[in-house]
Amino acid sequence: MNKKGNRRKEIIKLLQMRNGVTIKELAGLFNVSEMTIRRDLQVLESESFVNLVHGAAIYNPQSNSDKMIKEYNLVTAKSRNNESKNRIGKFAAGLIENNDYIIIDTGSTTERIIPNVGIDRKFTLLCYGSNIMLSAISKPNIKLIMGGGDYNPETMMFTSIYNTDYISTVRATKVFISAAGVDEKFGVTCMNSYEIDVKKAAMSSSVEKILVCDSSKFGKVTNAYFAEVEEFDMIITDKDLDPKWEEIINEKKIKLVKV
Repeated sequence: MNKKGNRRKEIIKLLQMRNGVTIKELAGLFNVSEMTIRRDLQVLESESFVNLVHGAAIYNPQSNSDKMIKEYNLVTAKSRNNESKNRIGKFAAGLIENNDYIIIDTGSTTERIIPNVGIDRKFTLLCYGSNIMLSAISKPNIKLIMGGGDYNPETMMFTSIYNTDYISTVRATKVFISAAGVDEKFGVTCMNSYEIDVKKAAMSSSVEKILVCDSSKFGKVTNAYFAEVEEFDMIITDKDLDPKWEEIINEKKIKLVKV
């Protein structure tokens, strides 16, 4: 993708996080002229991604990008819905018991679990994300097993066929899985195809399958499918979950926790 296309994608991502940015601010942030930004915004407005109001750009939530998320970066994701993710992580941490064998998936919400686990609980943790490993490495109560392979910086995840094969040989008491999208028709999805086999292996190897994701992920679809909603025993999300989704989850007899 050319520089112009990349800049426009970055503008959309910025407006999704921080709505209502002036043309002058955008020009300064991207180190280009206001005329260049104005042209970018006119293109994005013609494609229904943004609305221009009095010299400022506002993200259009009804745009085609709203349901189909195309990109993910863990560092960026960490800054979104912080309070909700912290509450979800704290509740999930409370489910971990002494002598558990836990698998924790990579993700910005799953990252909040280990910091909330007390040192009185001794358990084994298998992970394959550097962010999860770093949160656990200094805790003496955790026996840490790290899956290796090729490092994917956008998700901080290690992947390899050996990693997946090893996960398939263990039997975990609980797995905490993250997702980028949860949809009734299209299932539970993640951003990258390299995540699929690892997530599936982690779920297949675990007695209790727990989905942890904030309410913004429901009704969204990303390109890499790995599970049906009903494959999970429990879903932990925040209190802003749409009542429609609460009904769907209850109909599927899945335990729902809103925190």
